[in-house]
Amino acid sequence: MLGIEYAYNMNRRRRFKKVNTLVDKFFANTVKSDTCWNWIGWPAKRYGQITHEGKRYYAHRLSFEIHGGKIKKGFVVDHICGNCRCVNPSHLRQITQAQNMQNQRPQKMRSSAYRGVSFDKERMKWKAYVKLNGKIIYVGRFDKEIEASDMVKEKRKELLKFSTI
Repeated sequence: MLGIEYAYNMNRRRRFKKVNTLVDKFFANTVKSDTCWNWIGWPAKRYGQITHEGKRYYAHRLSFEIHGGKIKKGFVVDHICGNCRCVNPSHLRQITQAQNMQNQRPQKMRSSAYRGVSFDKERMKWKAYVKLNGKIIYVGRFDKEIEASDMVKEKRKELLKFSTI
């Protein structure tokens, strides 16, 4: 059939085009939009993965390398956009794990909607803090949650150069 190789998937009872190269597999599992290129292939926890010739690759790391990047030892590939399914090379950067932790998204189970802000029940105030290299840097206590959040954002800009939050 015009030189295109087809295979038959017995589980889904349909024909599909057989993809032979790793790069072809990568683009067959990527949906491009104006901003993010979303990975629609096999997920592993949060990050997409692809298997080729018995070896497993993370989709975002593969995208970084396909588009000319070389991942150095001790470095990770960070999603600047915060979308862990995104494989757009312009949304990926190579940084250390410590730098990656600066860009970590806030946890969901907290007393505040803002990162680095919690409610101090004893003083009935909002406490602001920033974590840096495993240490907590106290920013202050505030009457309003939004005031505490603004001070945390200023302190994060001052101390954490790789944070986009």
